[in-house]
Amino acid sequence: MRNFFFFVLLSTTIMSCNKEDLADALLAENTENTENTDTTETQTPDVQNVTAPCDFTLDDVKPNATVVINCIMDLGGKTITLPENVTISYEGGDIINGTIIFSTGSTLDSELLNKSLTISGTSPQLKDTNFNFIPSRWGIVEGKVSDEVALNNRNILSDLFIKTKALGVTTFNIDKMDAYFLVSKENNFPPKYRMGDIFIPSDFNLNMTDNTHLRVQPNGFTDFTLLAVYKESNVTITGGNLHGDRDEHNYSTCGGREWCQDSDLLKLEAAVNVVVDGVNFYNSTADGIMVKAIGFSFNPDYRPSHNIVIKNCIIDKSRRNNISIVNAHDVIVENCQILNAGVDTGKSLGTNPKAGIDIEALRDIDSAGNYIYYEIVKDVIIRNNVEKGSARSAFIVAIGDDTLIENNDTENGISYSLATGVKIRNNRITGVSEKHLNSNAIGGGVANTETTYNNEISGNIIKGYGTGITLYAKQAKVFNNVIENAGKGIFVPDEVRDTQIYGNIITNNSTEFTRGIYAHTAVMKNVQIYSNDINVKVGNTVALSSVNANTTTPNKIEVRVYDNKFNNGTAKISSSTNGVEMKNNN
Repeated sequence: MRNFFFFVLLSTTIMSCNKEDLADALLAENTENTENTDTTETQTPDVQNVTAPCDFTLDDVKPNATVVINCIMDLGGKTITLPENVTISYEGGDIINGTIIFSTGSTLDSELLNKSLTISGTSPQLKDTNFNFIPSRWGIVEGKVSDEVALNNRNILSDLFIKTKALGVTTFNIDKMDAYFLVSKENNFPPKYRMGDIFIPSDFNLNMTDNTHLRVQPNGFTDFTLLAVYKESNVTITGGNLHGDRDEHNYSTCGGREWCQDSDLLKLEAAVNVVVDGVNFYNSTADGIMVKAIGFSFNPDYRPSHNIVIKNCIIDKSRRNNISIVNAHDVIVENCQILNAGVDTGKSLGTNPKAGIDIEALRDIDSAGNYIYYEIVKDVIIRNNVEKGSARSAFIVAIGDDTLIENNDTENGISYSLATGVKIRNNRITGVSEKHLNSNAIGGGVANTETTYNNEISGNIIKGYGTGITLYAKQAKVFNNVIENAGKGIFVPDEVRDTQIYGNIITNNSTEFTRGIYAHTAVMKNVQIYSNDINVKVGNTVALSSVNANTTTPNKIEVRVYDNKFNNGTAKISSSTNGVEMKNNN
């Protein structure tokens, strides 16, 4: 049999924002714990828990009194009404199995809160805004459990976040806990994840440790999140380990492995001023972290996430992307380890895009050719991170503006597609496998678009790749990069306009035929290639093949190649190339 206790805040004068006469301020769900739990943990290191029953009661407490609880006070199911200005202090004891109705001016130590004590009346002031959560005091069942118990675990923790916040708690501390949480239900649509998440409220610090493990109960749902900041602000999430169910998930209920792409470990939705610091994310069914908005950018209810910092985290083996930023601005990702995004594990297959970090705002074009911006991503910084082992890419700016990708160490490539104001600078990109010898370290744009411009690729060190930099679009600057032993150092396969390529150092000591700067069947308009230092043992320092082949103005100079230092190799301009000027190269 279960006894249910839960928090309720009730005020007879709520319309005037008066806290007097708040009823049912603190209730907690009392769930039968069928497993052994560790009860040796103490709330504070300097107070020893005691088991002796109290030799006094609360029946005759006077106004302005202080009651020290250094024993076990069993209320026996009774309701006690206290006078005004009473302070109840914790010294290792407990108050259980009953209800206390507080009057105005009262104070309570948060260590005394537990699942069997109901607080009502006027909400007491907590002595300390830090709350130390001990799972066994609240009915959390640790270890592998049934769906019913995992759902109850979810309800306990989510409710306790919200309700302790209502009592004035600003910092919620969790240390030793390893528990499963069922964070979605079949009947909670629409929308599923808003009903099933563990919610974190505004003005709240969730502090976890290396001993804290929150796990998704294996399920077959299509849309869920373990932790969520939804329409909240001023939140910090620190430490702890979040585990997904990707290897135990039932993908048949959501159309197979290519779907089930909306099930994340942390969703920041319409979240403002959020810091995620030192949290570890493992085996998400979809993304480790999702940053998004409520509504589309053209709607009056549009609420993007902004002022988000994700730092010092480990994100490992998410089935889709480790981090997705789809509708937000002013986001920083720094000092994180971005590992094994989108890989196959042997028990579950990865699903596209399979990127360490993916910036992927949604847009479309209407019948008149106008862009429809459903989502907007801008002002993102990705810096000082380490990426390894991702199935496809380290970092992608698929659609987004004003992104700085700086000082990262990656194994996989970095790219932008439909983007403006992107700066990829001072990164170290080192290929470590055969696949890297057949791919680009940096992808600069895509063909046939007018919305990719004003981008910069600079100061990067590239090793172990078949192609160093592939370049498209317009208004790009590619400078001061060091590219070693790439078959193609800088490659232009399509149209490039208003672009400068300068100050790059390209070397290749291979005995195979290679090219330093190479353009093939490309249209190049107003392009300058200058002050580069290119040394290829065998091959071409610069090769321009069928460039501007179909131009109607073959005598107009469109490509200027000057002041470069060519060591070994030869410069080659094919007969079908037009509009190129070579000057002062040696």
